[in-house]
Amino acid sequence: MIAPDVIADYDASSGEVRRKATQMNHNQPGDPKKLAQALVVLADAPNPPLRLPLGTDTLAAIVRENAYLEQETQTRRALSASTDFPA
Repeated sequence: MIAPDVIADYDASSGEVRRKATQMNHNQPGDPKKLAQALVVLADAPNPPLRLPLGTDTLAAIVRENAYLEQETQTRRALSASTDFPA
């Protein structure tokens, strides 16, 4: 359900989310039937994963985020390591 009221002060934040959700609705790459099948497989799994990204869009987003985190980690590696007690 979409709230009928739009608050101008929130246009740049929640308003942007609302617009993107409207554009994406029924345009997702994922097939709900295949998602349901994957969930059944997980329900029967002896050792299900804690997290399971589903869909190529989700996998691509995780790859981008991991690349960003790796770059940030490398950039700040010396500073991060400098906070340990002396060995």
